Amino acid sequence: MKVDPKTLKALQAGGRVTAKVNATALGLVAALSSPPPDGCGENVFMDAVARLARAAGWKVLHVLKKRVAAKKAGAMDYHWETSVAYDGKGFPDLLLLKPGRLVVVETKVGRNKATPEQEEWLELFATVGEARLAYPKHWPEIVATLTA
Repeated sequence: MKVDPKTLKALQAGGRVTAKVNATALGLVAALSSPPPDGCGENVFMDAVARLARAAGWKVLHVLKKRVAAKKAGAMDYHWETSVAYDGKGFPDLLLLKPGRLVVVETKVGRNKATPEQEEWLELFATVGEARLAYPKHWPEIVATLTA
């Protein structure tokens, strides 16, 4: 989706937009006006980035994790796994695509850091597109990237 620069500037500044705004632009307004809340969890932050990207016309891919049960030392042990094969360990949280652009985002909150496998994926994606390790404090830069 393309929003004219005047409208986008008004939206980012929280100003009123007097021009006609279509439903897609309204989705962008909602996404821009709802940055992730302070102290949110990683899933909430990732969802905010994904909603913004979709409202700005990006195709968004996130590979879901599933809860797995395994018997360990006679008791049930539960853990989360992402169903990937081959070299998928550490694949970024979000893959965003629109004509002529590819952006991958690994979301983190608090003091969480990227794993070596996540860093390796980000470095590799940076050779063919845009790759970023994003924290909630980066929200203004995320908005700028996804609405450009």
